[in-house]
Amino acid sequence: MVADHRQAARKIVRAKAMLVMDGAPPVAARTHDIGTGGVSVTVDEGLSLGARGRIMFEIFIDGKGNMIEGQVGVTYSILSHDGYSVGLQFFNLELGVANAIAKYMR
Repeated sequence: MVADHRQAARKIVRAKAMLVMDGAPPVAARTHDIGTGGVSVTVDEGLSLGARGRIMFEIFIDGKGNMIEGQVGVTYSILSHDGYSVGLQFFNLELGVANAIAKYMR
């Protein structure tokens, strides 16, 4: 049994994302859900726990697109039925990005 250690509320968000881990080429990802502290995604190959990088994807608030881009760190990487489910914690988000996520969460 896997325990859910997330500290904040989550909201479903389905979007195509680009994940660029430090020292690695960009990889396509699909988002599952988001919270003020992080985002979960699916990727084709597993990622190392603690690895750092950047993520980019778009969320829609009141019909307008908002680009989410920020530094992330891997908190888990688990093999699932359609790839690897990866938890990413946000680090040092720009204020505008943090505000957009908070608004999306309402």
